[in-house]
Amino acid sequence: MWFASIWVHTLRLPWQLGADFFMRHLLDGDPASNTLSWRWVCGLQTQGKVYQATADNIERFTNGHYAPHGLLAKDVPLLSESFTNHPPIPLTRPDQHISGEKTVLLITEEDLYPEDWGIPRSDVAGIVLLETAEAYPGIAAFPVTWKHTALEETANRLAAEFQCSVLNFQGSEKSISARLHTLLREYGALSLSMMTPPVGPTFSVIDPLLSELAKEGDALRKIRRSWDEAFWPHATHGFFKLKERIPSVLKQLLLIP
Repeated sequence: MWFASIWVHTLRLPWQLGADFFMRHLLDGDPASNTLSWRWVCGLQTQGKVYQATADNIERFTNGHYAPHGLLAKDVPLLSESFTNHPPIPLTRPDQHISGEKTVLLITEEDLYPEDWGIPRSDVAGIVLLETAEAYPGIAAFPVTWKHTALEETANRLAAEFQCSVLNFQGSEKSISARLHTLLREYGALSLSMMTPPVGPTFSVIDPLLSELAKEGDALRKIRRSWDEAFWPHATHGFFKLKERIPSVLKQLLLIP
C-alpha cells in the first residue's frame, strides 16, 4: 500500500503501470487482488476514499529505518474514470460428482489441491495439469520459475496420491479440447471434473475450452468446496464487507463454536 500510494499520489504515475509492474514480479500475484488493491489506493474502487501513506506510519513500522518526512504528497486529488464498471456475474450452482463415475481431473494453477475436492481416489481415471500462457507477457523469470516448480511438485504429488498418470497439457484452446476429448475415451472416463474457476486470466482460457468439449457431448463437472460455497456469495463489494461475515460463516461451517 505504501508503494502504491507513493507511486500514485506522490509521483503521480498511472496506477495501471504500477499494477502491471507488480503482476510481473509478485510470486503469488493474483490479478483480481492486485488490480482491486491498486484501485482502492487510488479511490476508484471506493469512490471518495483513498489510501494515503504517511511518513509517521512508515517510520513506525520500519523501526525508524525509513522516515520520508516532507517527501510525500500532502494533497491527494480524487481520480475518476470514464468507463462503466463491469456488472457482477451471477454465481451458478456447482456440479456434483456422481459416486462411482470414472472422471478425469483438470487441474489449473488456480487450484493445485484436488485431494479435498470430495472425489474418491477410485473414481479418478487420470489427471491433466493445464499450464496456461502467462497473462502478462514479459513476466519476470523468478515468478515464472516459481509457478513451474509448483506445477512440477503438484504433478509428482498427485501421481503418488492417486496412483494414476498425470499429464501436462499446453497449446491452443482447440488442440487442448481435442486432446481432452480423446483422453476421456482412452481412459473410459464419463466426465471431466475441475474446480469452478474464478473470473480472471485462467477463466478466459478455460471457458472457451469447456465450450468446445460441451459441443462434443462430454460431461463437465465444475465443482466447489463447501468453503467456497459459503464465502463466495458474500464477495460482492470488497474485503471489509466479506470480513464482517467471516465469524458467522465459520460457525456455519462448524469451524468455530
